[in-house]
Amino acid sequence: MLQKMKNTLTRALGALLALSSGAAFAEMAYDLQPQITEVGRMQHTLHVQIMWVITVIFVLVFGVI
Repeated sequence: MLQKMKNTLTRALGALLALSSGAAFAEMAYDLQPQITEVGRMQHTLHVQIMWVITVIFVLVFGVI
């Protein structure tokens, strides 16, 4: 009887956590903060360009595998 209650409680808690996890992604962003200065814009451009180079290298390397 106790094991059955424990399983039911575990499933209910799991369902509650699964349903409430969407709120954690409400404010997820994948970019840097907006740049104000010219140097900041240049750094952001460099960052994006380097990330594209890394992405291309990644695709080529794992495409060969």
